Amino acid sequence: MAIQGIRGIGPKKAEALEQMGISSLEDALSLVPCSYMDFTKPINIDQAQHMKPAFIIATLTGNSYPRKSAAGVAMLLARCADATGAMTVIWFNQPYMFGRLQKDKVYKFYGKVQIKDNRRYLINPVFEPLENDTMRGICPVYSIPKGLGISQNLIRTVIAAALDNCEIPDAFTKEFRMEYHLADKGYALENIHFPLNRDAFDIAKRTVAFQELLMLMMTLSLQKELKNRNAVQNCEETHLLQEYSQRLPYKLTNAQIKAINAISEDISGSSAMNRLLQGDVGSGKTAVAFYLCFVAAKNRGQCVLMAPTEILARQHFNDFSRLFPDVSCCYVNGAMKKSERKAAVEAVNNGEVTVIIGTHAVLNDEFKYNRLLFVITDEQHRFGVGHRAALEEKGNNPHTLVLSATPIPRTLALVLYNDLDISVLDELPPGRQKITTAIISSRKEEDMFAYIEKCANEGVQSYVVCPLVEHNEDIAARSAQEIYQLMQRRLGDKVALVHGKMKNADKKDVMDGFASGRIQVLVATTVIEVGVNVPNAVNMVIVDADRFGLAQLHQLRGRVGRGDKKSYCFLLSDVDNERLEIMTKSNDGFVIAETDLKMRGPGDYFGLRQSGLPATDFSALFADMKLIESVKDALVALKLRPEYRSINISLRSAAQARLDEFINKITYN
Repeated sequence: MAIQGIRGIGPKKAEALEQMGISSLEDALSLVPCSYMDFTKPINIDQAQHMKPAFIIATLTGNSYPRKSAAGVAMLLARCADATGAMTVIWFNQPYMFGRLQKDKVYKFYGKVQIKDNRRYLINPVFEPLENDTMRGICPVYSIPKGLGISQNLIRTVIAAALDNCEIPDAFTKEFRMEYHLADKGYALENIHFPLNRDAFDIAKRTVAFQELLMLMMTLSLQKELKNRNAVQNCEETHLLQEYSQRLPYKLTNAQIKAINAISEDISGSSAMNRLLQGDVGSGKTAVAFYLCFVAAKNRGQCVLMAPTEILARQHFNDFSRLFPDVSCCYVNGAMKKSERKAAVEAVNNGEVTVIIGTHAVLNDEFKYNRLLFVITDEQHRFGVGHRAALEEKGNNPHTLVLSATPIPRTLALVLYNDLDISVLDELPPGRQKITTAIISSRKEEDMFAYIEKCANEGVQSYVVCPLVEHNEDIAARSAQEIYQLMQRRLGDKVALVHGKMKNADKKDVMDGFASGRIQVLVATTVIEVGVNVPNAVNMVIVDADRFGLAQLHQLRGRVGRGDKKSYCFLLSDVDNERLEIMTKSNDGFVIAETDLKMRGPGDYFGLRQSGLPATDFSALFADMKLIESVKDALVALKLRPEYRSINISLRSAAQARLDEFINKITYN
């Protein structure tokens, strides 16, 4: 049914909805809520918890009044109270709210709570007078791009029309649904969008989660089966650990040896290796990856290592060339001169080069490769599954190793990388010291920067990372340019700036200067968060740390603590933030990842606010090992049943599209 058939939707609204991927009522049903407002259970003000949503009924005790924050952001404030306490209600950048609230009137408020200095604040709440009746039940909230002129109420109207007018076929038999405790699809969709009650919603979300997980796992399983059907290129020499270890200037950890032995077994078999190597920052994933490069050289084949940033790719190239000067290796990036690219293409295609290290430029059509044995993608979360597949297609069913320094909770790894075997580096090289992490308020910033200055004058290096390159009036955060000027006044040419907008040659010059010790303080954006290795750097300062995700904070912290000196991470923030507190209590990336998943849900964890399952209410299901195991069992059982073919045909295209959407959009948050 056409969207314009719905009352209130004309050509302009229909065009705006089409930009959201909604061209028909059937399309609308796939727009899953990103969160919910639960108006069924109001709470008292004294029960409101930090960073949790709250539905509160309270009396406005004073007139609203405008103010500006320290960063110049416009605010409207009002005080409200109930029998248990008082709180301040704040709306940011909403001047039209002025005059809409009346003193001594009772209102219903719904918003996120912040607690600071034992005072409660309700941030940007929706509200209505107590006598109104629109804020009731469990209300869905959808992710709507800014600037389209589409309201939440309009989306709800479209969804309601879709539920009333669309036939919703079910892919599963009644017996299958009963066996795995699933609702029929019509009931599930209705109670995902407009839950009758909490019990109905719980059944519906389990049903939708089950099908989403089954679709993803089915597609990954098919991909793995198809790859294993193809002939694999044999390696004559595969167990080379002893010879490889002798070439290294350090001793491998037991975890690295275990991973290398698993890889050796994989590449000795009759099917292609598909392995994910997970390891915390500094655990030595690169040494395991270089083992495959070494094996490629021994087997007169080629190995490609693709890294997400020019800085990391160049560092890999420099490190490998230093360790294995007798193995031909070339570096590839998108900014190469025409003559350099031509020479690299010729050397790669005719087999003169054994190891090719670069950015996604290694995917360029010009590179044909010559007996490509191994494909390695570093920092897999930075690449889409399409990148990985495109690189694999460069060879004749090559062995694949995927590296991830972002510890992925086991439950998510089982879903997102179900086509891969998994190895984990769960120990750090000897000599690494625990990094002490502290939250620094604005009152103590001067003392901290004085300490950084003292370190620089003594030849001890520091990073200072900022969330922005340049000042932005719309964002209350300090920029790298501002902090660079501040540090330059203190330390002159001992300070340098690096960010993603710089030319590659300029970035290289700065990074080389920091690695050599010529630069003592490196002010940067998150361009340095992955793979940068400067053992003499012992301090990591993260400005406005509350603007970063937990995983990103952990990655940034991992840039220090790489030598034998005591290292520190300073989180600059005046915001009471549960994530920052977690950073001060744990250095374990897997603990932090599990906590991050529970706090934010899978959508926010991977930067997917509207892709696949809703972030808020489905996070527990994605962390539910019993559900995932149940889905895996169902997939095995389905393959033995007559209906598998029809389910496979009906779901496969949708599953592939969802898989591409879910994984290709993974970004570091």
